[in-house]
Amino acid sequence: MLKSKWLLYALVVLLGTSCISRKRLIYLQDKGSELQLDDNGYVKISRSLYKLQQGDMLMITIKSLDEEANKLFRDADFGGMMQGGGMGGGAMAGGGDFIFFLMGQTIDSDGNIKIPVLGSLHVEGLTEEEVQRLIDQRLTLYFKESTVFSRVRQAGIRFSIVGEVNRPGRHVIMAPYVNIIEALAYAGDIGFVGDRRNVQIVRLYPEGYKVFEVDLTDQAVINDPLFFIQPNDIIQVRPLRQKTFGVGTTGFQTISGTVGLLASTLTLILLLNR
Repeated sequence: MLKSKWLLYALVVLLGTSCISRKRLIYLQDKGSELQLDDNGYVKISRSLYKLQQGDMLMITIKSLDEEANKLFRDADFGGMMQGGGMGGGAMAGGGDFIFFLMGQTIDSDGNIKIPVLGSLHVEGLTEEEVQRLIDQRLTLYFKESTVFSRVRQAGIRFSIVGEVNRPGRHVIMAPYVNIIEALAYAGDIGFVGDRRNVQIVRLYPEGYKVFEVDLTDQAVINDPLFFIQPNDIIQVRPLRQKTFGVGTTGFQTISGTVGLLASTLTLILLLNR
């Protein structure tokens, strides 16, 4: 009788510590933290402007009403990025991450890019908009301001996700802004035994890396500047302790695993006591 009570107690304790509660699985819950809202009731977004670093790739397009200017950039060796065709043209040739790698402008170790006619431009530490203004200013030295302009975009947001996600690896999203929920969705979402409360972000700066943690189960994360990822981020999702225990991720799996374990243990004890 005593052994039966002990086994029952052990089963209850194991079930209590092994099952994953719903609160560990649901994103953006109301945990009592006050969301910062604007006057119209919308959640305020705190998004840091990304400043370009060495190794970043840019997609640069120059358009002009002047056919001679179009021909000049079309014939220049600019990796196929420049296309003519007047104000309605200027489209980037090709598509996909591999195309951008081959055809984009990569910021070199000195923080510069090289553009035909315009020469070398120092762009490290600038935003996309600042680079575009710099190119437009340089263009006015050679062309009438009203006849030519540029467009500058990063070649997608590149990031890596490791740990408890369904599709770990290096990913590229072709969008100007990506939040961490979208990045995780792109990687197939966090697995059942992934820790959503302590998601780690490793972010690259010119001086080196910094490590941050965010709680994705708390809706207050939307106000956090870390809610939006930046190029070259590394996102790590660590496992919950339930995975380490290896006793199941649902109640049924836990009960089945625990009953099997206890049955095997009891059988071994009976055999040893014979």
